[in-house]
Amino acid sequence: RNFSAGMRANGIELDPLKAMTFARRAVAIDSEFSAAWRLLAVTIGNSRGSPAAVDSALEQAVRFSNRLPESERLQVNAMYLMHGPHQDRRRAAATYTDLLERGDSLIAPMNAGEVLRSERAFAQAESLDKIVLHHEPSAALVYGNLVELQLDQGHSADAESTLRMWKEHAPAAGAFATRGVAVRYSAGDTVGVLRALDSLRHVQDDAPRRFGRHGLANLALLHGKLGDARRLFREDTAVAGAPATGVMRLRSAIVTALVDAWFHGPSARARDTLNAALASTPLVRVPVADRPYFDLATVYSLAGDPATAESMIAAYRRDVTDTARLRVQAADLHNALGAIALARGNAKLAIDEYRRGDIGYDGRPARECAPCAHINLARAFDAAGKADSAIAHYEAYIATPYWQKFDAVQGTPMEMGDPLLLAGTHKRLGELYEAKGDRQNAVSHYTKFVQLWKDADPELQDKVQEVRRRMLRLIDLEGKR
Repeated sequence: RNFSAGMRANGIELDPLKAMTFARRAVAIDSEFSAAWRLLAVTIGNSRGSPAAVDSALEQAVRFSNRLPESERLQVNAMYLMHGPHQDRRRAAATYTDLLERGDSLIAPMNAGEVLRSERAFAQAESLDKIVLHHEPSAALVYGNLVELQLDQGHSADAESTLRMWKEHAPAAGAFATRGVAVRYSAGDTVGVLRALDSLRHVQDDAPRRFGRHGLANLALLHGKLGDARRLFREDTAVAGAPATGVMRLRSAIVTALVDAWFHGPSARARDTLNAALASTPLVRVPVADRPYFDLATVYSLAGDPATAESMIAAYRRDVTDTARLRVQAADLHNALGAIALARGNAKLAIDEYRRGDIGYDGRPARECAPCAHINLARAFDAAGKADSAIAHYEAYIATPYWQKFDAVQGTPMEMGDPLLLAGTHKRLGELYEAKGDRQNAVSHYTKFVQLWKDADPELQDKVQEVRRRMLRLIDLEGKR
């Protein structure tokens, strides 16, 4: 009964925290319940929980999988290959293909689509999710996946249509409201985004209410209202429920320091935030799989302390000895090394590291986020003085869709979104185009920057006024030409 309730909470109600509670109850009653261990791993991952806990649950699921029917055993093995400590996307895809051929029309196509999504094969993944909905039109989890995949392709009208189908066929799932925010943002409807987020703050369910607060904090960052964003993030943390663990506090400090360093440049304040968090929660107290070595290295670099960033990478190389984990994390390591190289002033090395950071262990794209590589390369080419390449990648960042672009930080500082990046990208493009004598494009990007930050906090208004002066000068020159 607990397992069934957990499956419903995860797949129909889209409440991973509730599903996790039921899964834990199930394995407490029967510690050899392999499918329940698999469900526990899924729910921990869906709620962005501890990677070490995901690994542990998957290890238990595989350990007892010999008790399962063949098709369920393959489901467990495929999940381990996709998300476990010894990932292998090709073998995971082959296992799901085997399940498809055995007649699995729900678990196999949905998860095979998730493998393809991680490689940016979005159209193929979308077609597999549609197979699931053909057989099970009430599969709420799949509607959510389908919306995200359509947004990854820039198909916001299709995503809007999927939302309507979702509401019609799975009305018990309230999560379509949160996906609706992503759809509206993708379509450029910022008024609709604000309205939807504000309404979510007043619903009874805690998860959508927290999403509303978190989304309003992202919207505040997008418009340069750092004070409002800090307040909303604090509110979100205060009502989260269980007391924050040391790892949670450490990750919160990383995001705080990231926002500080991103908007204000290298600073002692950002470094002090990280130092205090590490003093409170030393990495030795954190399970190895949960240690945010790369996040710390990235943010220390942005904060102007590449030496400490390098010490984080040295600790990683000392502490992580599992060759399978090293293989899977190679792309993340390269991205962190790219951040260090930029902080050291070695733009050429940063370009090389960021390129390698976009390629996974199997030669395919390392992650779903397509615009992430563009912004990293844009900054590196910019630092190298290669204006044309910098412009191309900054423009590509703006133009490349991604369903999580409205999130300031998508789980890690190596994957940032528009609330942190968009305004500054428009400002920098304006400067680069102005330097090239392209007044029309310069004014266009300057205008978009001012529109985003016209009501920004006083601490950011100097930048807004500087850009306004540049715009007026360029418009005046264009009029005299």
